[in-house]
Amino acid sequence: IEKGTVSLQLRDKAQNISDTYIDTIIYDPTSPTIIGTITGESLYPETYTRILTVSYTIETDEKGTVTFSEDGHTFGSPTPISVSITGKWTFSPGDGKRYLFFKHMDYSGRTTITSDDIILDTKGPYGSVIINQGDIYTNKETITLTLTYHDEVSKVEKVRYSTDSTSYTEWEDPSTTRVLYLPTGDGTKVVTYEIRDYASNTTSYTDTIILDKTKPIGSITIDGGASHTQDREVVLTIDFSDNYEIDKMRLRNDDGEWGTWTPVQRTVIWLIEKGTVSLQLRDKAQNISD
Repeated sequence: IEKGTVSLQLRDKAQNISDTYIDTIIYDPTSPTIIGTITGESLYPETYTRILTVSYTIETDEKGTVTFSEDGHTFGSPTPISVSITGKWTFSPGDGKRYLFFKHMDYSGRTTITSDDIILDTKGPYGSVIINQGDIYTNKETITLTLTYHDEVSKVEKVRYSTDSTSYTEWEDPSTTRVLYLPTGDGTKVVTYEIRDYASNTTSYTDTIILDKTKPIGSITIDGGASHTQDREVVLTIDFSDNYEIDKMRLRNDDGEWGTWTPVQRTVIWLIEKGTVSLQLRDKAQNISD
């Protein structure tokens, strides 16, 4: 055939010629054109998805049917298509680069196969946050975070931070350290570190630190409060308190040099010089008393 119409005439022995008999068929020598695309659920839907179900769009220049496959070999039941269709496809489980193949068959039986791919990442990223190298206490609002971050499939895109578990910084590029500022007021502070990958999965990690800007207080009494002594060796009675924990104390005679920081004690045997003994206390947050 050429254009698709065939005519027939018959002639008998007497040279009689029949009427013309005609039949036609659609002549379609070209394979159909098909474009298939998939989009996922993420901030980058054409590249990444964090759930198994994706959306697809198919456009073609010929009517027919379309079938789907994840491996390019085993195709499912045909779906009629005219010019374009949209729908949903649910991948079998398994993170990584996934393909969806579209096979179009027109009414002439010719087929065309195309495909699109997307990175499936259903797992959140992981990492860690440590405040001030693991310190329990601080007496400053300024803190330094030590951070790690990793994602095995779609990689880490952005991170953000919170110091009150409610308000967050803007999403920003990840880094291994970050300076933050704690809310004012003594107490336990919680820092939240949230990591987001390119598939829009998020994971949060926290660390805590106690902000203590209050100095410890105390008192010292020589020989139970006696006003005079004949001995250089005296007994010091020491009292102390703090919002959290006392760490060390130190003593000195008169206006001399301070002694070394030592663990706090309630009673100390001490050698006086002129008769004045001074006491300083230091808490776990490194606040030093008057």
